[in-house]
Formats: sequence, structure tokens, C-alpha cells
Amino acid sequence: MYYNDGDKYEGDWKDNLKEGRGIYYCNHGQFKGDRYEGDWKNNKYEGKGIYYYNNGNKYEGDWKNNKYDGKGIYYYNNGNRYEGD
Repeated sequence: MYYNDGDKYEGDWKDNLKEGRGIYYCNHGQFKGDRYEGDWKNNKYEGKGIYYYNNGNKYEGDWKNNKYDGKGIYYYNNGNRYEGD
């Protein structure tokens, strides 16, 4: 799916909603260059996934309702990382 704002989604669908596994590429505004790869449910990040920030940071872990939820690792672009809930 290609969106008018330049965003793109490649992945699974169910009843016209993002559902299953997929990759979302953000190509506009403050999120330009960000990418999410992982599980989707009802058009939202839900399950396991990785979010790549355009500044080089990365979050890998659990998601619920488009937010970090549960166990995960946040990698900072300076080499630091946080592991936990």
C-alpha cells in the first residue's frame, strides 16, 4: 500500500486492516526515515516488532496498541542500551 504522504506498508491484511506481519515505512514529517517491522493487529503495532528511528536508535520487543509494552531492548545510537520492561 502506497499512501499519499509517501508512507508505505508491505505485509498482511485482514478485512482491510493491517493484520499479521508487515513493514511500515514512514516518509513524512518528524517520522521521515523511521520504519516498523513486526506484528500487527487491527491496524496497530501489536505483538513482537522492531522500530528503527531515523536518528539511529532502535527498539526491539513487545508492543500493544502502538506502544512499547512488556519486555524489550532500546538501542541508542551512541552504543548504550536499555533492557527491561
